[in-house]
Amino acid sequence: MSNLVDSKTLITVLVYDEKDDLNGRATVHYKKYSPQQVIEGITVESLPAGNYAILAFQDKDENYYLTRNNDGMPVEYFGLSNNPVLQGSLVMEQIKFSHHKSQTQTINFY
Repeated sequence: MSNLVDSKTLITVLVYDEKDDLNGRATVHYKKYSPQQVIEGITVESLPAGNYAILAFQDKDENYYLTRNNDGMPVEYFGLSNNPVLQGSLVMEQIKFSHHKSQTQTINFY
């Protein structure tokens, strides 16, 4: 992760299967990490080959969801796999990546 502004709030990392609804629960991985852990790098163990998407965010209001304003834009710091330029709702095709072997995803926070 890069561009972290808040060095105190835990970071929730969600890994979605390509068939998941990005507005629902992540079926592959859900865990909170300290900013330091995320900066050093985290590992999601035993991830089988497939297509996945990552959403990471700092849950400042501790409601377990990425809080959004009335326009649907996030109001908490967040980052996505593939670091897309968002122009609306989260779309799986923009953030999905293929996983076949060990790899690194660097996620920029907004």
